[in-house]
Amino acid sequence: LAFVLLSGLGSGSVNMDNLQPFFPHGVSGMAHGAGLVFFSYLGFDMVACLSEECKNPERNMPIGIIGSLGVSMAIYVSVSLVIVGMVPADLLGEDIPIVNALLANACCNHSQQVDDLTNQKCLDYSCSPVLQPILYYGSQLLSFGAIFGLTTATFACLLGQPRINFAAAQDGLLCKIFEKVNPKTGVPTMGTIITGIFTALVACFFDLEVLANAISLGTLQVFTFVNAGVILLRMRPATIDVTRNGGTEGDPLIIETKSPLTRNPEAAKMVRSLGLIKETSIEIRNLLLRQISTGSDSHDNGATPVWLVLIFTTCTITISLGMNYPWPLPILCIGALGIILSATCLFLLPKSPPPDTFSCPYVPFVPMMGIAFNSYMMGSMPGDTWKLISLWLLLGLLFYFTYGIHHSELKNKIIIKQRGEKVISIPSAPSDSSTLVAPAQNFIGYGALPPATAP
Repeated sequence: LAFVLLSGLGSGSVNMDNLQPFFPHGVSGMAHGAGLVFFSYLGFDMVACLSEECKNPERNMPIGIIGSLGVSMAIYVSVSLVIVGMVPADLLGEDIPIVNALLANACCNHSQQVDDLTNQKCLDYSCSPVLQPILYYGSQLLSFGAIFGLTTATFACLLGQPRINFAAAQDGLLCKIFEKVNPKTGVPTMGTIITGIFTALVACFFDLEVLANAISLGTLQVFTFVNAGVILLRMRPATIDVTRNGGTEGDPLIIETKSPLTRNPEAAKMVRSLGLIKETSIEIRNLLLRQISTGSDSHDNGATPVWLVLIFTTCTITISLGMNYPWPLPILCIGALGIILSATCLFLLPKSPPPDTFSCPYVPFVPMMGIAFNSYMMGSMPGDTWKLISLWLLLGLLFYFTYGIHHSELKNKIIIKQRGEKVISIPSAPSDSSTLVAPAQNFIGYGALPPATAP
């Protein structure tokens, strides 16, 4: 990419006439192109999959993701401007535009390129004479280097996907085979092997263009789900997530609950039974007891945020599809009305305070804009790609409702865990209160909690 920038600018091949008009296919064409190449952003979400293997992830992960995203965006935009400025848009083609831009300037000057839009003799490696040998041989070098670029992108996906499967298997949403970790390397070996085999089979039997479009649409959908998740996490009742330092620094105790304690009376009894060692323990105990005594959260929105986010996302995708396909006007009007009403209600709902670590600003405005932009690009994708993705989503939902939802470890459990140590899960409705004493006693060895007595 550095070679493209230097050779394009240094050789004087950039001609401003090639940038007019700046949107030759209109704004819709720009959105369509952005949606097609969105798979190039796959690596950034995979970085988040490595948070458990990162030191101080609360600080370092946002810096790494946002920093690399900014640098990559600057490189993408710079290279795109140089390439589009080097040759007329019709000569770039759809498959290898960077190579075509270098080759066209190596064989022809600007006037010859304009006259050669139909025959495209400027894209023939047998052209003579070669006006700029550096660009000529550079185009061949880039063709060879593209192989390594595709390989690194594939490895990035193979690095993250097994860890996603590992987390899902820990929660019971996938088969336990994905949870197996190599004791020496700490790598989810079986998940990596299965993912690699599945990826190879897909690459063998699917057309490359169809696969690229499906990956781009799938990535846009994933990013849409992430934006929706940010809204839900900020607007649903806050569950307990308390961290305090133990006896020594770097030995924190994390207490998490997956449901409000008011709906779990047995867990409330266990909280009351916790002994007190230090002032920090008193703070934790008081916080938990406060949630029990209040009877409910101060802003229990229930399932309202879920339905509002679902309506907003569905309506934005509907509007986007209607702008690219001939849909009836009443459907578009209903979609626009749904966007306005759901967005207004989301702004009026009370929100939980943001976490002390990195958090999304201006919720729900920023996530809603992310959903809107992603939906606009999704609407420009080909219809065949939508059919393929719909089939894939249907298979995923079928697996979830037949297996995942019945094996979920987090459905009705409270988890108390010592970071770096084993996780102790407490069922939400144990058969007797005596089972609540054992987890607290198990923490004696960690020095985090004293022996607990049954209330």
